[in-house]
Amino acid sequence: MNELQLPICALFFSILLCIVYYSKKRVNLIENKLYQIMILSGVLDSVIVTTERIIVAGKKLETINNFNKYILQLTNKIDFIILIILTSALFIYTVLITLNLPKKIIKNLIIIVSSIDLFFSIIVSVLSVNLISKNEIISINGTAVFPTYLICGIYLFLSVLVTLVNFKRISKRHIPIISIIILFIFLMVIYRYNPYIMINSITITFVNYLMYFTIENPDLKMMNEL
Repeated sequence: MNELQLPICALFFSILLCIVYYSKKRVNLIENKLYQIMILSGVLDSVIVTTERIIVAGKKLETINNFNKYILQLTNKIDFIILIILTSALFIYTVLITLNLPKKIIKNLIIIVSSIDLFFSIIVSVLSVNLISKNEIISINGTAVFPTYLICGIYLFLSVLVTLVNFKRISKRHIPIISIIILFIFLMVIYRYNPYIMINSITITFVNYLMYFTIENPDLKMMNEL
C-alpha cells in the first residue's frame, strides 16, 4: 500500500490547485489556457495513477486477471499521452514568455505542435505496454515507452534551447520554468532506470505549483489588455 501514498497526495494537491486557480478571475490569454491544460492534465494523471495503484494494491502480477491487465495497459497509454500533451504545453509556454512573437506565429506553432502530439499519441496507442513486477510492486515497460520519452525529451530540449539562446531575455518568470525542465528530466531519467518508483504524479503536481507562480496577476494582465 506504500505505493499509494504519493499518487493520493498528488491527487489531493492537484484538485486543491484547480480549486484555487479557478476560484480567481482569469484573463483569456494563451498562456493561461496552456496552464489550464497542464493543471487538468495533472489531475487526470493523478486519477489514473491512483486508480492503477488501487487495482494492483496487495496483488502479485500473476494474480491480476486479464480484464484488469487490459485496463492497466489502457490507462498507462492514456498517461503517456497526457505526458506528451503536458510537455508540449510547457514548450509552447516557454516560447510564449521568452520570445515576443506575433499571435499568428504562435497560433501556427500551436497547430504544428498539436499535429505532432496527435501523431505520437496514435503511435503510443497502437504500441504495446507490458506489466512487470519487482518486490510485489507492479510497473510497466514496452514499445510504447520509447516514443513517449523521445517526444517528451525533444520538447524539454527545445524548451531549454529557447531559454538558453535568449538568455538575455530571461526574467524571474523563467526561474520556475528552468526548475520545471530540470524536474522533468530528472523524472524521465529516474523512471528510465527504475520504473518501480511512483514519483511521476507528485512531480507533475509540483511542476504545476511552480507554474502557478509564473502566471502574472490577472488584474495587471487586464490593465495591459485595456
